[in-house]
Amino acid sequence: MEELYRTLGEAKCEELAKKSWSLWHMLELSETRKSAQVGGTVREGMARDFIKEFLPLGFGLKSGLIFDTNTKKMSPQIDAIIYKGAPLLEFTDVVVVE
Repeated sequence: MEELYRTLGEAKCEELAKKSWSLWHMLELSETRKSAQVGGTVREGMARDFIKEFLPLGFGLKSGLIFDTNTKKMSPQIDAIIYKGAPLLEFTDVVVVE
């Protein structure tokens, strides 16, 4: 079983590296590279897609905010939050979790 997970992990890492190289190459060829935010957003999405494949059932992964119910304070935006169960609020690409 360990060998299976190692093989799967290596294949997924190779796939991620190819996607990352392709993105970098496209940004180098286009005017879009002037916007670091676009490249960063795409890379964050690629990383989340990669990690999601290894999460156990019942866990989610999105960008979002963390709300502390004790202090009633909200965190700044977080690029990747792994959460279990239902978030406090959920939108297409963003969650608010406790």
